Amino acid sequence: MRFIVLLCAILSLSAAALHAQDSTFVKMAYGGSYIAVPQGESWGIERVFITGNDGYSIQVSNDNFDVKYSALDTIRVPHYIAEMEMLSPGDMLQFKFYIKHIILLK
Repeated sequence: MRFIVLLCAILSLSAAALHAQDSTFVKMAYGGSYIAVPQGESWGIERVFITGNDGYSIQVSNDNFDVKYSALDTIRVPHYIAEMEMLSPGDMLQFKFYIKHIILLK
């Protein structure tokens, strides 16, 4: 009996793992621009990096952004943050946002 219960538990977890998907995606933006959250979605920012022309990436503090953005909110990308000082002057800086869908339970 214990064997059958254990087998059922393992099969259930295996099936759940097959259907689980990572909902993290990446958005790129330049300083001073914005990203709009589509209607019907909620996003959470996992981490943000800035990248210069030389290819180096520096992680930006999440304190610069809200924890959660709801439908039709805008994520404003700052013109300037202190981390920019670590990159070469005159670089075309891009922000790389790692965003996760937030599932809303009804």
